[in-house]
Amino acid sequence: MNLAFALVVPLLLDGSPSDLAPVLDPALQELVDAHHLPGLAIGIVRDGAVVYARGFGEARRGSGRAITTKSIFHMASVSKPFTATAAMQLIEAGKLSLEQRVVELLPYFRLREEASLGITVEQILTHTSGFPDVRDYQWNAPQSDPGAAERYVRSLAGESLLYAPGAGSRYSNMAFDTMGDVIAKASGQSFEDYVKAKIFEPLGMRGTSFIHAETSPEHHTQGHSVAFSKRVDQAPCPVYPYNRRHAPSSTLNSNVEDMCRWMLANLARGELDGARILAQESYDVMWSRDDATPSIGLSWSLGEFEGRSQVSHSGGDTGFSSFCVLLPDDGIGVVAMVNSDRSPIGEIARAGLRAALGQELELPAPRISAEFAHVLESEGMEAAFERYFELRETEPEAWDFGFGELDEVCDLLLYQERPAQAVEVAVLNADVHSALAEAHVRLGQCMAAAGDSDGARASFEHALLLSPGHGEAQAGLVDLDRSR
Repeated sequence: MNLAFALVVPLLLDGSPSDLAPVLDPALQELVDAHHLPGLAIGIVRDGAVVYARGFGEARRGSGRAITTKSIFHMASVSKPFTATAAMQLIEAGKLSLEQRVVELLPYFRLREEASLGITVEQILTHTSGFPDVRDYQWNAPQSDPGAAERYVRSLAGESLLYAPGAGSRYSNMAFDTMGDVIAKASGQSFEDYVKAKIFEPLGMRGTSFIHAETSPEHHTQGHSVAFSKRVDQAPCPVYPYNRRHAPSSTLNSNVEDMCRWMLANLARGELDGARILAQESYDVMWSRDDATPSIGLSWSLGEFEGRSQVSHSGGDTGFSSFCVLLPDDGIGVVAMVNSDRSPIGEIARAGLRAALGQELELPAPRISAEFAHVLESEGMEAAFERYFELRETEPEAWDFGFGELDEVCDLLLYQERPAQAVEVAVLNADVHSALAEAHVRLGQCMAAAGDSDGARASFEHALLLSPGHGEAQAGLVDLDRSR
C-alpha cells in the first residue's frame, strides 16, 4: 500500500482551484482505503463557485454502489445551523426574538425546575440554556408523524437543569429539538415544512430533507459502526439514525451538491442566485462572539484556522460523521461526509481547506487500530499480528502505533464480549508499551473478563509497581476481592 499521501503532498502547479483534482483524487482514495472507510463525499467552494466535488468508496460496504456527489448522508449535528437560520428568519420577520422565553410560544414547556421557564431562544441557540443532553435517540423506534416534536417537548417535564439558564455552557441536542417546536409554533408550519419552504427550495437544495423518507432511495447510503455487530471493524448498521422528534438537532439528510449551495449562500451572507435566505446583518449576530461563550455563535462554532476566522459545525451519530467549515474572509468552504462513525472527518475537512488555499496538502496518517481490526475480522488474529509487526518494521513512521491504538481494539473486543481475543491483543500492547501502567491495567481488565483472576491480579499489581496509587489498578484489585 502506498502511504505517501499520509505525509505531505505538494499541490500541483500554482495550487489554483482548477488544479485540485489531480492531487486530491488519488490522495483521498488512498485515505479511504487506508482508513477502511466505507465511503466519503467531499465538496469545496471558493470565490462563489464549486471548485471540487467528489465521492469515494461505497454507499454500503460490499454493495458495489459508488458514492457520488448526489449520495445522501445523515449529517447529524450539521443540522443545527439550519435550525438557527430558521430561527433568525423568524426574528427578521418579527415572529420571534432572541430574548423571548420559550414558554411564551410553548405554554406546555418546562423542565423539572421552575427556573426552566426563563429559558430564552438565544440561550438555546448558544448552548447556555442549562438543558441536559439526549441520552437515547431511539433510532430503532423512530417517530415520523408531525406531532412528534410537541410530544417530545411535553415529555421533558421530568428532566433537570444542569445549571440556571445563562449561568453556564453545555452542548445540548435536547435544547435544539425544543427549538424545532418553537419554530413550528412561530411559523404555523411543521419545522420540516418551514425549512423546506424557506431554506432548501430557495437555495435549490433539491436532494435535501429533514425527513429521510422524502429523499431519493437510489441515493441513500448505509451507516457503518461497531455498535450493532460482533465485529471490531466497521460493519453496516441495521438502523438509520432518523427520528422526527430529533430533527432540529440531528436528522438533516443531504449530499455534497446541496451542501455546496448551502456553503455558497452563507459565504455570500445569505444570498445565492438571486434568492436571499437571511439579511446580511443577521450574520453579524450569528457569527459574533460573546465573552461568556467565545467559541459559540448562534449554533455555529467560532474559531481560527491558521490565523483566519473560521465558522464550522461537525456532526457524528450512529454510522455517520460530517463536517462543514467556512473561512468567510477567504470565501472558502469545505464539507465532508463519511458513512462511518469512526473517521478522521475533521482532518479531512481541514486538508480540503489547505488545498483550497494553495497550501501543502496534509492528510491524517492511518491508524493501526483500524488496520488491525480489519485484518482480524477478515483473516484472523494470527494474520492481524503479522500485519502489525510487518508495518512496525517496514513503515513505522507512516502509522500511529501509540498505546491507545491497540487499547481501543481491546476496548472494542470487550464491548463485543470477546474477552479471550481481548487478552491476546492486550498482551501484545503490554509487551510493546511495557513501561506504561495503563497497558497492564487494560491487560488485567481483559484477563478478569476472561475469568483469569490470578493473571488479572498480577497485571494490576504490576501496574501499581509502575505507578503507585494508580486508581484503575486499585479498583481492579478491589473488584477481584469482591468477586471471590
